[in-house]
Amino acid sequence: MHFSLQFRKILLSNYFYIPVLILASVYTIVRQFIPKKPIEIKNNNTFYGTVTSKKVGEDYLLLETNGKIPLQVFVTLKEQEDFVFKDTITVGSKIAFQGEIERIQDKTSSFYVSSYAKYLENKNIFYRVTTGNIQKIKQNSLIESIKEQLHFRIEQHFKTSAYLKTFLLGEQNELSKVTKQNYQTLGISHLFALSGMHISFLVGGLYLFLKKIMKNEKISFYLAICFLVIYYLLVKQSPSILRACLFFVMFEGNKVYDLHIRPYQILLFLLSIFLLLNPYILGEVSFLYSFSIASGLILYSTHLQSEKKILTLLKSSLFSFMLSLPITLYVQNQLNPLSVLFNLFYIPFISSILFPLSFLVFLFPFLEPIYSILILLLEGSSKICVELSPLLTFPKISIFYFIFLFLLFLICLRYRKVFIIYILVFFLPFLFPYLKQDTLTMIDVGQGDCFLFESKGNVLLLDTGGIEGKNIEEQDASNLIQELKARGISKVEVALSHGDLDHSGNLLDLMKQFKVSSIFLNLGNISSTEKKIIALAQEKHIPTKIMKKGESFVVGNFQFLQINDKWDNENDSSSIYFVVSQNRTMLFLGDASKEVEEKLMETYDFPHLALLKVAHHGSNTSTSDALLKTKVDIALISVGRNNRYHHPSDIVIQKLKQKNIKIYQSSQKGSVEIKFPTLNIKTSLEAPS
Repeated sequence: MHFSLQFRKILLSNYFYIPVLILASVYTIVRQFIPKKPIEIKNNNTFYGTVTSKKVGEDYLLLETNGKIPLQVFVTLKEQEDFVFKDTITVGSKIAFQGEIERIQDKTSSFYVSSYAKYLENKNIFYRVTTGNIQKIKQNSLIESIKEQLHFRIEQHFKTSAYLKTFLLGEQNELSKVTKQNYQTLGISHLFALSGMHISFLVGGLYLFLKKIMKNEKISFYLAICFLVIYYLLVKQSPSILRACLFFVMFEGNKVYDLHIRPYQILLFLLSIFLLLNPYILGEVSFLYSFSIASGLILYSTHLQSEKKILTLLKSSLFSFMLSLPITLYVQNQLNPLSVLFNLFYIPFISSILFPLSFLVFLFPFLEPIYSILILLLEGSSKICVELSPLLTFPKISIFYFIFLFLLFLICLRYRKVFIIYILVFFLPFLFPYLKQDTLTMIDVGQGDCFLFESKGNVLLLDTGGIEGKNIEEQDASNLIQELKARGISKVEVALSHGDLDHSGNLLDLMKQFKVSSIFLNLGNISSTEKKIIALAQEKHIPTKIMKKGESFVVGNFQFLQINDKWDNENDSSSIYFVVSQNRTMLFLGDASKEVEEKLMETYDFPHLALLKVAHHGSNTSTSDALLKTKVDIALISVGRNNRYHHPSDIVIQKLKQKNIKIYQSSQKGSVEIKFPTLNIKTSLEAPS
């Protein structure tokens, strides 16, 4: 009895929680500076693992496994039996495989694009195994077998499997990219991650049911915990689900045992536990959202209550929106002012209708047609709402600004006059694009070209990058879009040197996400890619112009002059831009050949170039001796790592070095940012040599 009283006294004291939080914080900080070291493995190894994640492509499977060594497995599908076999592989399947092993590295490196390799590293996945053959073995544990059967049943028997997996198992891999983008734009993407809302519905309903039947609160509590443990093991074990489970255990346990621990003490203790279990959890967006919103609603619940339910819902929605705003701005660099209103409809629609109906559909498949209609309503309405949404693009600045914004909002709850300061602080970053130095950035887009000019709040992209071999509709411009949004860019002009996909492929995707004010095309023949670009531009009322020799335009302090003629092939017909800014001269050659360069040298006299964009990614078909008679300070080469063309040519590199020209190659330096007129240079990878 004496021990229990002492234990309770400890639990009620801040002198217990604060040191624990300090210990957890120090541990978290220290771990950030200790690099993770992967285990060395060999290509001839046979690996065994249980599938924890599955993504299906047209001719491949992308799996994650949690065996002795966690791995990403890229499975190529070639034969007909491979496509049949892929359906039998689900989350929970135990597999064996061999293949070519490579260390996972980012294909590109930019200043603001999050690292995919780092994301996997936080999950202890360092290697990718590429294989054309995997074997399914039947040595699963009971939990793994149940998980496998759940996934298999959903995949095989339901057309709405993508949403059933999302709401029942926490797996969002099968939702289309466009659909997820729409939900993110509306500010409702958090409703599709299993979290406190869903756990509260499940375990809260079960807990009330057990208490009514058993008439014993403690036994009901223990049974509810058993259910939570089993459910947690069966679903995707995300930080938000773990947070929701522990919240239930701590807060309900506090009531059941009448401990009288204050809510903020429970929150401090839980935060400490999370940090000790996973010191990298602060990098998990789902955790940041779920913990901050849930904590805020718990601590300020009395301020949100109202006699009218609709008013309570409005207050809670607005409060959650404001509380999560700094996280949204830091992660997405975008704000939808109408998301508060959208949540008023979508929160009850998803939490009270779609989520519980998901369980009923799984148990009673004949209900799926109703479920399908509701999903069509959800997707259709979200698409309309996105088109009506006014979006604010927010530049990414120091993390301390967003922390300050978060704390300032909490102060506003107590001192309302501070809200004026909050508004001023909030809008301050929108001035940054107009105050910053003129900048040229060679954005690392892999094997392609993309150059960003920023001056006086005006923005131009000279080429957009893209992937050859894919149709323009299949291109993925997400990295470029993320980079532009992080710079606070919402409106952009585009000039294409020519229509090859590695120069223009990202433009369609870009036009759907940004306001493109004008498009400048080259003199070459109009390709099928350019026809699609022009068609979408006409639909969106974006003016397009074919730039003839001698025509020019201005972007802030940058003046662009197109100096090339039309030739008999697309590369040679590249728009070649002579650019001047604050007495600094630049030449951007597109993919022009030596013949074009020699013609230019006969026509124009370039006594000195501060910057030269080396033609055709450093191919030996370009960079003629005639061109290099011009004095050049800096050469920019936009090229992909380990590209199949072996660009840039060693001959070209040697020519540039012999002329004492500083070379900045995107495959080595990543993105390269140059300030004007000082020509100060910053790279996203290692410092320039």
